[in-house]
Amino acid sequence: FGISFTWGLAMFTGAVTLAATILPRSPGDVVFKIANVLILRTIGSPGLAAGQYQGFFANHPYTHLSHVNGVNWVMHYPYAQSLGITVGNYFTGRADLNANANMWITDGLAAFGLPGILWISLFAVFIFWLADSAAQKHSVVFGAVVLVYAAVNLSNVSLFTTLISGGMLPLLIMLAFMPKVDQERSSPVSRSAATGNPC
Repeated sequence: FGISFTWGLAMFTGAVTLAATILPRSPGDVVFKIANVLILRTIGSPGLAAGQYQGFFANHPYTHLSHVNGVNWVMHYPYAQSLGITVGNYFTGRADLNANANMWITDGLAAFGLPGILWISLFAVFIFWLADSAAQKHSVVFGAVVLVYAAVNLSNVSLFTTLISGGMLPLLIMLAFMPKVDQERSSPVSRSAATGNPC
């Protein structure tokens, strides 16, 4: 599966990139939008951000998680603007470019350097264990649908932002305390079997 997925993704990326390059662009061009969202934003930007953050924090102070609201109440944040704006401005000279990045870069690399990637990974394992525990009484499909948007957030923003602003923590609490939905109750066949009446 891994090899097939990798080759499939490579061929898809090549085909969409080629089509977006050859076809004329217009504001409603679907192919260009697909290339922008799936290739640039999903594959290209995280890799670019990793290199930029690594280069920036090679000679700038780490945040030690002071970029997280709440932590910055007790720990000094060393920059005048948000982390994404600071790094974006450093590499492009644009004060309005927010170079936001995923949890390994923002909460790991920017906070503690390369060892921070391991630290935030361990914390993410704990959060994923909580998510698995909260969703265990529900079907896999239901749990996946509830948490999919929070999972997408993790590819672009801090884990702490995903938990609080992105709504993952309230979703975990709701999943944990929500009663299990009896799937058989909604089936006409199961209702007729329970009452002894044919459909």
